[in-house]
Formats: sequence, structure tokens, C-alpha cells
Amino acid sequence: MPRTFGDTQVHISHFDAVVKTDRMLYAAPDPQEGNIDENASKIGKMIAENLIEDESTLQIGSVFFSCFKFAHKKTA
Repeated sequence: MPRTFGDTQVHISHFDAVVKTDRMLYAAPDPQEGNIDENASKIGKMIAENLIEDESTLQIGSVFFSCFKFAHKKTA
């Protein structure tokens, strides 16, 4: 389960329903391991080359694309 720093705990009484499961959580592929979907890689490259200026900071809300945003970074 992903975690963040700070006051992030929510008491169980604040939930209307809770579903327990043995199903594994989805883990987005790690682009540094070379397992990037070809289409996602093309999208990341197009964004990096055409929409983002050098030294810019980029935050993407989509989990799917956020793991690929550094695959085509312009600067180290």
C-alpha cells in the first residue's frame, strides 16, 4: 500500500463500506526496469519533446502516466 508522510490516517468510522480482498494491489511498471508499454513511451516522448521546457517541473495526476514522466527527461 502506498504511504505518505504526515497525518494520513483515517478512522474506520469515517467509511461507509469496507471491502476486504486477497487480490494484490496494482503496481505500475518501473520505467527504469525497461518494461514500459510502447504507446506510453511514445506519449511520454511526445510530451517531453513538445510541451515541456528544459528545467520544468512536471506533475501528472494519472498514475499510469506519472511513472513514465521521467523516462524521457531532458536533464539529469
